[in-house]
Amino acid sequence: MRFVRFPRNSKREHTTRQLASAKRAMERQKQSWGLFSEIVPPQDASPEDRLARIDDEFERWWLRLRCSIAGDWLKARSILRSLPAERRARLLAEWQCSRCPGDAAYLLDFLRMRHPELFEAGRDAG
Repeated sequence: MRFVRFPRNSKREHTTRQLASAKRAMERQKQSWGLFSEIVPPQDASPEDRLARIDDEFERWWLRLRCSIAGDWLKARSILRSLPAERRARLLAEWQCSRCPGDAAYLLDFLRMRHPELFEAGRDAG
């Protein structure tokens, strides 16, 4: 089945420009508190901590996105497996020849647009 592989997330090294930008952002955040800037504790202790927190948030977002896309693939493949062999073969042949990108969301939409009866009430297809 035609598909586009989900890219891997790789850790990146922080440059001096990124560190300087993080430091400026921390200063802006501190100044935004005005008179209370001395009372309110900073969210990050250092620019390195800020970049590490941002990287961790990005990693969690990346994993949620990857799981969501994997779930879409599972739904689409489940629908295809539930069909008779000849109809499944015909649909897969149509998918292979289509101009849609090989993405799970496009496959679900492809199935939904060409064969809406597969997505009738009672069937969990997204």
